[in-house]
Amino acid sequence: MDVFNRLAKNSYVTLSPDTPLPTCGATQFRWLMHVSLPFPLPSRDCVNPTTANHDALYDLSIHNHLDRLLIVPKAPGGWPRITLLHKNQPTPPADGGHSVVRENLQSTAILIERKLYASPKEAFTDAANKVIAGMQLLADYLAEYQRAAPYLVSWQVYPISRFDVGVVYHAVD
Repeated sequence: MDVFNRLAKNSYVTLSPDTPLPTCGATQFRWLMHVSLPFPLPSRDCVNPTTANHDALYDLSIHNHLDRLLIVPKAPGGWPRITLLHKNQPTPPADGGHSVVRENLQSTAILIERKLYASPKEAFTDAANKVIAGMQLLADYLAEYQRAAPYLVSWQVYPISRFDVGVVYHAVD
């Protein structure tokens, strides 16, 4: 029986790959995540609500102009690469060993941890709790945004949980 079939409906799984140090010689890494919102944020510009808060653990930004690109290896055992690209950018062609899938997103929230780490493995440590903290920060911001929005806009924006979004993608850069 598959492990996912045994999970309770309100459970979640965090997958963190064992990422080796890159060959480029980088020595600083940070954890980040992005999540697709099930509604477009009613804003013409990107929203960066945490830039003024120097005590925040994460930088939050919300964008209406991004799509998700999944680059999946055709051979078994490989990890897919997930990137965000501007809606105006064309989908890059797939090479022989990968397939490319583009997801059109309504709105995308990106959270970047401000703490720097010496290795990718350290940055992924405690990723499950980082996802929970990031989703709480996002939910708090959206609740505040909803309270401040005019009536005709507030019904479109609502606080969100990790179960509303389905998949949260996290990575180290």
